[in-house]
Amino acid sequence: MSYSPNENEIKDPDVLSRLEAEVGDALLNDLINLFISETQSLHTQLIDSLASAKNDDATRFAHSIKSGARTYGANALADSAAIVESALRENDVDLANQNMSNLHAMLLATVEQYS
Repeated sequence: MSYSPNENEIKDPDVLSRLEAEVGDALLNDLINLFISETQSLHTQLIDSLASAKNDDATRFAHSIKSGARTYGANALADSAAIVESALRENDVDLANQNMSNLHAMLLATVEQYS
């Protein structure tokens, strides 16, 4: 059975409302576009690092995905990245790899919700 987050876990409206109040709608849209682009790039780098057994780099990329996702209210993505990051910090590469498909699914769901 796979976990399916609700819409508010994918895109937290409270976080986005606070950000919009701080920076305005136009800048928030630009920042969200940058967040999505950067996260997709980090995801690719994470995959490449795992494939190359560069676990320190992979840990850093997972951490960056987690942090960015939390900032923009993409909680399900952040949670998925946190699992991968934690596994890598514990040197459990198998567990990290097992959770990459969920991280990928949460990234796709996030891109869909934020587009």
